[in-house]
Amino acid sequence: MHPELFKIGDFSIAWYGVLITMGVLIGAWLANRMAVRRGLDTNLLSDMIFFSVLWGVIGARVIYILTSLDQFRFVNGETFWQWAFKLVNIREGGISIHGGLLFGVGALLYYQRRYKINFYKYADLFVPGVTLGIIGGRLGNFFNGADTIGRFTTLPIGWTWPNFGDTILGVFNSQRNWTGMPGLCKQPNGDAVVSLLCINGDLPGDQCI
Repeated sequence: MHPELFKIGDFSIAWYGVLITMGVLIGAWLANRMAVRRGLDTNLLSDMIFFSVLWGVIGARVIYILTSLDQFRFVNGETFWQWAFKLVNIREGGISIHGGLLFGVGALLYYQRRYKINFYKYADLFVPGVTLGIIGGRLGNFFNGADTIGRFTTLPIGWTWPNFGDTILGVFNSQRNWTGMPGLCKQPNGDAVVSLLCINGDLPGDQCI
């Protein structure tokens, strides 16, 4: 288990980003299929997906910065442009799912007001993608050795955390006494079940958000 999928020189691709991106792409494909089946405007949906993802990433970074201000203070010898780049470089630090959801929903509400569409019918289409993105993020945290600590166990189902989990943000410092010890997954998640029901049409219309 390692946080990086591969590395070429100083450039690396992290599992975290790859898994989230895969979730978004698969979710977009599923949304398009669901839109065709339900007779919704796929061209409008494509625009909505693009801008909701764009604003979702912006919102995720903004909220992360606002909740981690100590990480983004000026450092001695740092120029303004170095500091500004640090703000937008999502490879340094992280993103917040809360901000992503907030800004992403805001983009959908904009389209609802502009094009007078049924918000709930189109929001339903985003459920699988959002869910898969969250699942990808949680799996990415698993590869990072972060934010998924559970109870100690000596059972075969336990896993051992990489040393990388010892070096990330201060909010996870409590892991330092646990690194190298096996643990259980912190919490079960029913998101995949909800998305499957939405895809199959078992949850109609506005019940899927």
